[in-house]
Amino acid sequence: MSRNLLVVEDIRFVNAKICSIGKQHGYTVHAAGDLQTALRFMSDIHFDLAIIDYRLPDGDNGEAVDYAFELKIPTIVITAKIDDELRENILSKNVVDYFQKDAALTFDYIDRMLSRLDRNPEYSVLVVDDSSTARVKLVRLLKRHRFKVLEAANGREALEIVDQDDTVKVIITDHEMPEMDGIELTRELRIKYQKDDIAIIGISSKGNSAMSARFLKYGANDFLTKPFCEEEFYCRLSHNIDSLEQLWQIKKSANTDFLTQLNNRRHLSEIVEGFGNYGKKSINLAMLDIDHFKRINDGFGHDVGDLALQQLSAIMKKHFTADVPARFGGEEFCIVSENLPPMQFRDKLEEFRLEVQNTPLVHNGQDIKFTVSIGAVYSKKSLADMLVDADTLLYKAKKTGRNKVITE
Repeated sequence: MSRNLLVVEDIRFVNAKICSIGKQHGYTVHAAGDLQTALRFMSDIHFDLAIIDYRLPDGDNGEAVDYAFELKIPTIVITAKIDDELRENILSKNVVDYFQKDAALTFDYIDRMLSRLDRNPEYSVLVVDDSSTARVKLVRLLKRHRFKVLEAANGREALEIVDQDDTVKVIITDHEMPEMDGIELTRELRIKYQKDDIAIIGISSKGNSAMSARFLKYGANDFLTKPFCEEEFYCRLSHNIDSLEQLWQIKKSANTDFLTQLNNRRHLSEIVEGFGNYGKKSINLAMLDIDHFKRINDGFGHDVGDLALQQLSAIMKKHFTADVPARFGGEEFCIVSENLPPMQFRDKLEEFRLEVQNTPLVHNGQDIKFTVSIGAVYSKKSLADMLVDADTLLYKAKKTGRNKVITE
């Protein structure tokens, strides 16, 4: 579905640069260099977002911003100069944000803001406050930045919501509430969730240093004193989400094979050993590798060998979406399935093997066919013992003709 962005800026190269950034984020961009053109666009087109220069040659008192406000168009305001009076006027228009023009930072800011607005709908923010008036204000601010928002009137309600909705990544909680206050809620949440799982921002009208310290000691990521400035609220919220995303990326890099984007061997061990019935209930484990992989590397080069590994991984992800595939290294892979009956797991392995066999790698107009051999076990042994047993069956598949699945 097309998204429309209005860019209103009278300096041509600035206008063109902002339009380019908007297009990179998937918007259909409509550019105006003056107030009259901007008003005509806003009258004729539904806009999902506007980026508007506050002062234009034919409207130097924010008329374009005023009209966007009347039409309820989410707006980012840019301005060459700012003072307290102008700042208050801009913020009264319920804008998404404003930014003072800076040759070194303006375009980077716009790019980051559009990226943030693109990603924010992925996250649910839980607002916890016994005051419905306070919740309404926070919900309004959050929805302006496209977050999904949930509400709770006390800590106990909040715990129930978090347990049922794994999209909650930020919790903004007041302190004084009936049944369970904000600090106790923070404590209970930190028993279950680490700081890289969920960010907690404490708020209180009794915002002294002692209150802030208590929230932080019990595991809050941040603290705000009521009444707070909207700009500070957005800055702290964005900072905490940026920190979460950076931590997630670091964790993903540590747990993921760079070439194939599958789990790596270390992370596979963590996942399997974290199964609730690990060692008590039998699970499926398969070891596999590409037959005659050396021939691909020697005949076509290691770059083509890497493409073969990536294609194999893509087929593996397609067939084992509910399971745990991993790359062990080289051309060797592993798949773990916790809940499938062994015969059903074997059938999935066979379907996977056939698709690999029938899907040649196309390189420079040439079809390069390859196959896989697979050994699979169903056991409640330790992961290390299962790997040895599956590897023995894989070796048997190699010795008896390759391109087959052998189970115990």
